[in-house]
Amino acid sequence: AFRLQREMQASRIRPDLITYNSLLSVCRTAGMWKESLQLLNELKAAGLRGDVITYSTIISTCDKTRQPDTALRLFAEMQELGLKPNVISYNSLISTLSRAGRQDAAFQVREDMERAGVKPNVVTYSALISACRHKNQWVKAFELFLDMHVQGLHPDPLTFNALLVVCQRSGQWEQALDVLEWMKEGGMEANVRMYCAVINACGHAGRLDKAFEVLEQMTKG
Repeated sequence: AFRLQREMQASRIRPDLITYNSLLSVCRTAGMWKESLQLLNELKAAGLRGDVITYSTIISTCDKTRQPDTALRLFAEMQELGLKPNVISYNSLISTLSRAGRQDAAFQVREDMERAGVKPNVVTYSALISACRHKNQWVKAFELFLDMHVQGLHPDPLTFNALLVVCQRSGQWEQALDVLEWMKEGGMEANVRMYCAVINACGHAGRLDKAFEVLEQMTKG
């Protein structure tokens, strides 16, 4: 992709916004946040104006590479340009803040999102549930989980994994077992990572009997 850009420049063909957005997508896949910022500066220097896709893609790259301050700056710049963030933009920022342990900021973004008329989706809720792990706010995590159902949203494996990590970090072994049971009732199979979270929650609580029961379930598949 970058070779194509160089060839276009050598041929004096000016890359357009679609070209830059394609390159930014490559950067996101490769986790190249510095290169993403460089491309943003290049497109500005070329007299182009980034769109929602441009900024959302870079913010998503910041999420993958844990660059919360850069993500916040880009999000603010996006709004200053009059661009309206979409659900992908908001989700990427919430996820970035969640990974960085900035729980309060993540929930503030959710409030801003709803005020802007952008409806949270499963990805939004999963990221917010994940944010609860930093302050052991397992009650808040379950409130979000229940609110998902009220909103007519169905949790996916990422949602359950986030909830189980919260249970593990908070020492809520009984709740972790409940989550595992809910998954089974919904016809969803737990992966090794999920089982390990439940086993660790039980083990840390001194419930080795339950830990071995879960281990047996995992080995049986």
